[in-house]
Amino acid sequence: MALAHRAGIQIFVTGGIGGVHRGAETSMDISADLYELSHTPLTVISAGVKSILDIGRTLEYLETLGVCVATYGDTREFPSFFTPRSKYSTACNVTTHAEAASLIDSRDRLELESGILIAVPIPDKFSEDGYKTETVIEAALKEAREKNVLGRDVTPFVLNKVRELSGGASLKANIGLLENNALHGSLIAVQLNALQNKRTGGSASSKVMMSPFTHGSRRAYSTHKRPVVIGGSVLDIHVKALEDIKVSAFLFWSNV
Repeated sequence: MALAHRAGIQIFVTGGIGGVHRGAETSMDISADLYELSHTPLTVISAGVKSILDIGRTLEYLETLGVCVATYGDTREFPSFFTPRSKYSTACNVTTHAEAASLIDSRDRLELESGILIAVPIPDKFSEDGYKTETVIEAALKEAREKNVLGRDVTPFVLNKVRELSGGASLKANIGLLENNALHGSLIAVQLNALQNKRTGGSASSKVMMSPFTHGSRRAYSTHKRPVVIGGSVLDIHVKALEDIKVSAFLFWSNV
């Protein structure tokens, strides 16, 4: 987020942000994402917080940090990553991309230094796979408690169980919500650019950005450039033997 802001990027799209881990009241395991959002004027588009985290405590902590959280859609119900609804609500909701852009623009005009989180529910066509995954997550968390898995060991334990038990449903839902977030993030960015150009009298080919890294000075840049995408991918390969591995011992003799 810090690098995106420094590069002048205003909309940041991800699957789900980090948050307050379950059991954080004793482990104090809280993602640095939340603190970063509190002092980086960036807008994050996600499907909520990662599914294995504590949604209620995450929203409470974001409120404490002064981060604006809005749900995209007709209700204020915060999505539960793999499912479109949870039992928690946000302070506000935006119903159109233009309304979301207006919210971001208002923050910028007030010169607030905190970020905005816009939570986009997973599309209904992927929600069936999402509900299956949520059921698996709850079962994995229960097993973790029974096996006394604690602290930072909970997350990898649950993720491995989800991968093992969901039968590919979690991957399908994850890809679906990522593509949906990217679509909404792009449309919000288009509306935000149009709103800023209208207010500043700029054109679509050039706009003015403010950044704390420019020490308060305005800098203009052209958007007629080739985009540069910096990132990476991680491929995890898990192998499970169908039969017990048999090890044979061979004894060799030598006169050497």
